[in-house]
Amino acid sequence: MKEIIIKYKYFMIIGLGLLVVSSLYYFTPPSNDSSNELIMNEALLRKGELASRNEAVDPPVEKIELSTVYVDVKGAVVRPGVYELKNGSRVKDALELAGGVNPEAEVNNVNLAELLVDEMVIYVPKVGEEINEPNETLTGSSKKNDDLISINKATIEELQTLPGIGPSKAAAIIEYREQNGGFATIDEILSITGIGPKTLEKFRDKITLK
Repeated sequence: MKEIIIKYKYFMIIGLGLLVVSSLYYFTPPSNDSSNELIMNEALLRKGELASRNEAVDPPVEKIELSTVYVDVKGAVVRPGVYELKNGSRVKDALELAGGVNPEAEVNNVNLAELLVDEMVIYVPKVGEEINEPNETLTGSSKKNDDLISINKATIEELQTLPGIGPSKAAAIIEYREQNGGFATIDEILSITGIGPKTLEKFRDKITLK
């Protein structure tokens, strides 16, 4: 027996060493580097999942602001015509550019303090002239626009008649226009949380700025 042990002692020592190394590797916890790598991989996987989910959501759209607006001034004014004014100007500013109103003008129904919007028509009637609608002095509404909803003037109930617009979004539209002086373009409504390009396309042909 002793001779066998002496003969194979080197093989036994090597086997015992391998057993010890294997035990240390198996029972030793992963290093910080390995833990960090696992955490990073998990974070990347989560980021990928979020990116996949966000692909189905409407992409953010930058707010488009006009520096100037064009309005058409008609009726009892000195110089009727189309005028360019700074965004944020009022009806009174447009009338001043048009040379003011004529002596026979009736301005009681004209809101001189109203904010101008692009493509707006300002009509000043003469004294005694009949106006089909009270707001015709300002918007110049034509028959083709009678059924359109003005996102700058509509009530919360009127806004809710648009496809995809409920009470919360309608309230957000009104709040936004009050804080920003109205919408300068149709696409600016994309600034409202919850209204993306797909939603806008459902009612783009049903709204107006006037």
